[in-house]
Amino acid sequence: PDFFQAHLNLGSLLKDLGQLQEAEFSTRKAIELNPHFAEAYTNLGSILIDLGKLKEAEISIKKAIEIKPDYFFAYLNLGICFYLLKDKNSSLKAIEKAQTITPNNKEIMLLSSILTNLGITGNKYLEIEKIKSDFFKQDSNLFVSNRPVEKDLIKSLYEIKSRDAENANKYQPVIIGNTRGSDFCLFDNKISNINQLEEDMINMLKFNLKSNILIKDSFVTIFKSGGGVRKHAHINKFDLLLKCGHQKLSLVYYLSIGDQDCEEPGILKLYNPDKEILPTEGMIIIFPADRLHSASYSGKKDRIIVGINFYII
Repeated sequence: PDFFQAHLNLGSLLKDLGQLQEAEFSTRKAIELNPHFAEAYTNLGSILIDLGKLKEAEISIKKAIEIKPDYFFAYLNLGICFYLLKDKNSSLKAIEKAQTITPNNKEIMLLSSILTNLGITGNKYLEIEKIKSDFFKQDSNLFVSNRPVEKDLIKSLYEIKSRDAENANKYQPVIIGNTRGSDFCLFDNKISNINQLEEDMINMLKFNLKSNILIKDSFVTIFKSGGGVRKHAHINKFDLLLKCGHQKLSLVYYLSIGDQDCEEPGILKLYNPDKEILPTEGMIIIFPADRLHSASYSGKKDRIIVGINFYII
């Protein structure tokens, strides 16, 4: 009953399950048992933000910083808290401090972009909607392009650490069946042809969007016979909290389409509006990140995709 770490872990699990009041209780119990642990105060602050108790969250997160002055996640949460309190200057100070601790964190870079644009560029929402409208001019929710596939790139992607869908700790929660998926930091690998792919994608996106972009997630998924991804979208709690989901787009790049002479040839199924696409090798498909999609595959040859989630900034 007095095991501090168990109460802290339970609070984190309850938060992930959406049981926020129970999560608050467990985390406060952890703090009662060990009042000198910065992570507990930061976790409590994050829960209080989700509960809308922003001033209480501010106090808890500042306590974490008092205990551990270089705690990145505390400054990230404090920046979010001040942003939601509409205190732009304090939020900027918090994220500037976070950037000195962890310079390339994507959440901090996005929050910094949102705050920098507040009150400077007019209605940023309308500006982004105009960018998307021009980008999706051929189809209201779809952009299609192509990039030649290099064999050495496929070889490198096979060497990336991945976990299969049966693994309890699989990296990609939506993969099912006979499928392997990497974590969401593919482009962080210091491999020349993967770095070149990142550069090519960034240049292609900037050219066609006529805007700067920030890549949040990059991953590889390898489908074997019986593999697939369940119906899902790519909007997360961070996007909902900061109301930036409209800035987020998803991209899928087909390096190998596998064997399409089968019952489930790996059709990309998009929903609302419904559309089915049988991909070709080298095809790039981009759509809003909140658009539900799925795929099933039963071919004999491996089907390989690289996925990217990115923001217009």
